[in-house]
Amino acid sequence: MARELSPAFQFYPDDWLSSSSVGAMTAEQRGCYINLLCYCWRDGAIPDDDAVLASLCRVTVKRWRAIKEGVLKPFQRAEAGWVNTRLEEERQKQAHNKALRSEAKNNESS
Repeated sequence: MARELSPAFQFYPDDWLSSSSVGAMTAEQRGCYINLLCYCWRDGAIPDDDAVLASLCRVTVKRWRAIKEGVLKPFQRAEAGWVNTRLEEERQKQAHNKALRSEAKNNESS
């Protein structure tokens, strides 16, 4: 059975602007970070592969290697690659809320 994915995740501007990790990033790193968050949301993780990550960020591998430490700071290594804990918390919230809505709908039908 294919995993059912939500097409969107919540984005909290105050959290973004107040994040020390994001605040320490250059504009280029922030662009890479938001791109990787999107891929991570869609795919569940991003690969632990410099060439692939550079491509996802639309930079050269040489440039990626120069900026990756700051970009990957909010991610954690996992078996599947790199994951973002905050993003996974949002995924769990969405799943929980979906289950609650489904339960409420089923109760209305009863």
